[in-house]
Amino acid sequence: MSSFANCTRALALAMVTILLVSCGGRPERKIENMKKTIPVHGEVYLDGQPGQGVKVMLSPKEAPGTSGPSGEVGEDGTFHISTYVPNDGAPAGDYMLIFTYKDPKAPLMISFDQAEEPDDFKGKYADPKKSKYPLSITETDADKDVGHIDLKK
Repeated sequence: MSSFANCTRALALAMVTILLVSCGGRPERKIENMKKTIPVHGEVYLDGQPGQGVKVMLSPKEAPGTSGPSGEVGEDGTFHISTYVPNDGAPAGDYMLIFTYKDPKAPLMISFDQAEEPDDFKGKYADPKKSKYPLSITETDADKDVGHIDLKK
């Protein structure tokens, strides 16, 4: 048998091994103290138009300023909140809704000086202590519709 045939076989075996390993998938990560989530959704409009580019965040009332569940507003103005996996909702609790905005049509600006995400609202809706949008989710809620929220630039 020629060395070319041996090399070809070795290469084919290596490719099959890589393919089998990569298709095996990963076991799901177990999140400790994972709480039951309730689906949370709604609409955000910005100056009368669907608020694409608005990030909706739930700030826990007992720990304002800490990060919590969040979601992005889509082209149609709707959002779905995520905690552990996309669109899974939020755990029961009392929250204040806060918002940041990055115009999706604006050119991408990269700054290594900025510790926070850009906010075209300039913090107007980002302070949970000043939020006008409380949200209470109970264990018995099957689904939580936040409704329609109108924001102004």
